[in-house]
Parts: sequence; structure tokens; C-alpha cells
Amino acid sequence: MAGFDPKPPGLKGNRLVVRQAAVALCLKAEPELSILFIRRAQSPTDPWSGHMAFPGGRVEPDDRGPLGAAMRETK
Repeated sequence: MAGFDPKPPGLKGNRLVVRQAAVALCLKAEPELSILFIRRAQSPTDPWSGHMAFPGGRVEPDDRGPLGAAMRETK
């Protein structure tokens, strides 16, 4: 966590832009505890490029809220 650099929500002019997102925490308890992670795609414009993460993403208009977004991104 020493290198953690939280990014604040973006500003557009004088307006704060906030986007809703969701992640899924997938656990398998047996025979031993396992956690599902993804490796983010490599991109020079993404500050989290190549990082490990929980599956998830932005809530899109077609999603049924955050749960729908998390389920779509986990498929």
C-alpha cells in the first residue's frame, strides 16, 4: 500500500464528475481459500495498467445497477 495513489473524481470545468462502478469479490472456500483476481490490460494511458484487481467496472446504462455491472464484468 506504500505506493497507493488514490485519484480524486475528475473535474469538468467547475463541475465534479463522478461515475458509479462496482467490483465482485469471488471467494472459493474449499478445499482451501481462493480469491479471483484479474490482471488489467496493458495501456500507456491507464495508470493502473497491468495491475491485479477484482473483476469489475463502470456501471453502464444497460446494467441493472452496480450488481449487474459486477456480474457483467465477471463473466
